[in-house]
Amino acid sequence: PGRDLRSDLPAPILRTDVLEIKDLKVSYGQRKVLESVSLQVQPGQVVAVVGHNGAGKTTLCKAVMGLVGAESGSITMDGQELANTSPAVTTAAGIRMLPSEYRGIFRTRPVRENLTVAAPKDIYRDKARLEENIEKCLTLFPALRERMTTPAGNLSGGQQQMVAMSIALMADPKLLLLDEPSIGLSPNLVQSILQTVRKLADERGLAAVIVEQNVKVALDAADYVLALRGGRVIFEGPASEVSVDKLWDLF
Repeated sequence: PGRDLRSDLPAPILRTDVLEIKDLKVSYGQRKVLESVSLQVQPGQVVAVVGHNGAGKTTLCKAVMGLVGAESGSITMDGQELANTSPAVTTAAGIRMLPSEYRGIFRTRPVRENLTVAAPKDIYRDKARLEENIEKCLTLFPALRERMTTPAGNLSGGQQQMVAMSIALMADPKLLLLDEPSIGLSPNLVQSILQTVRKLADERGLAAVIVEQNVKVALDAADYVLALRGGRVIFEGPASEVSVDKLWDLF
């Protein structure tokens, strides 16, 4: 744990932004949760969003997923406006989210069934592609290979997180949102999960946003960092140019 996960591979060619958030404002009733937050995420880029509890980190993810509405501002994915749409629209646009509140798995169903039912219709109907995507997941998470017939709820916390990530990856997403992936996991498992995210970004061009209270964990895997306090951006810049201590001082 603590090893820098940023790859020595050449940085992927940055094309148009996968995700662009401009001046996003979100309120719960009279309480302002996000105030004029802006963020760009490019193909192959891992962005860490850090801050204390209540900073607005999870709300940012929920707004991108269409789970909460925006008071103002825009959220675009490859130019498509997603603010105030719905999860059905955002998933169709290529976004998947790993929530912190629960693993997002079907606990009573076998691991294989979790993966197959998670596949979009076009992939599910194409059996060769379905099996190819399952094999890609098992290559990333070999610990699941011998657990395919095991109910997902019987797995360890780390293995459940692997299933949750595999569910997301079955759809070949363009953008992966991870909300507090370190919760309930050992440091070694967290390192392994984020190393996988880094690998997907470097080799497949996957864009990822990691929402974390654990600043060290987030910085180790990220290219870019956005720090929130009270719903406002208090720092943003390359992860390699900021220290954990500096961010804590800002909080």
